[in-house]
Amino acid sequence: MGDVILKNGTIYTADEIADLSDDEKANVIAVVCIVGEKTYAMGLEQYKGTWDNIAAIASEYGSENNIPTEFSQNWTVPDKDLLNAIFANKDLINKSLQAIGEKIEVLAEDEYWSSTENGDSAAFFQIFDEDGEQDDTTKTHEYSVFVIREWKKS
Repeated sequence: MGDVILKNGTIYTADEIADLSDDEKANVIAVVCIVGEKTYAMGLEQYKGTWDNIAAIASEYGSENNIPTEFSQNWTVPDKDLLNAIFANKDLINKSLQAIGEKIEVLAEDEYWSSTENGDSAAFFQIFDEDGEQDDTTKTHEYSVFVIREWKKS
């Protein structure tokens, strides 16, 4: 958890980030999140939007952020269970983001949408504060969004 992925697919451990050159840090495209048996890449950017916009944010993420073609597809917004697992590791993830010099903490204290709906007009979100409460609300609220993709180097 907290490892970083460069544009060429190379993964550096959280302990190795301090030894990366400035060029290598500039080529980081994601932070690694391991949940259960799966490895995910978490994008470095965050967005604000209503729930109805999250699919577009995810589908455009690779092309809008100059992600190499082989890694530019299949970005998605985490479901509520995966979002909760990421919340549980937010301090490790933020430590890695700070080490590569990101000016914005992707996992700031904010409300984050999940991709999990609760009926036709509501969806789940999670507050990334000290409590990490999950709840559902109408899809018209503007909350933060980050994207992930299952990571398998081609």
